[in-house]
Amino acid sequence: MSIDRFEKQSEEHGYRLQKQENNIKNTIESRLKEEHQQLKSEYDDLKPRE
Repeated sequence: MSIDRFEKQSEEHGYRLQKQENNIKNTIESRLKEEHQQLKSEYDDLKPRE
């Protein structure tokens, strides 16, 4: 395998890893947002009305 081909494959692998990391980050942020909204809703339901 030539150096150029190896570098290209390495670069492509890096891009795939970065994309996977971004997808994981976005999934976690989305789930946290949903959970926060649900907990806030439950908290608001428990607060005494003034």
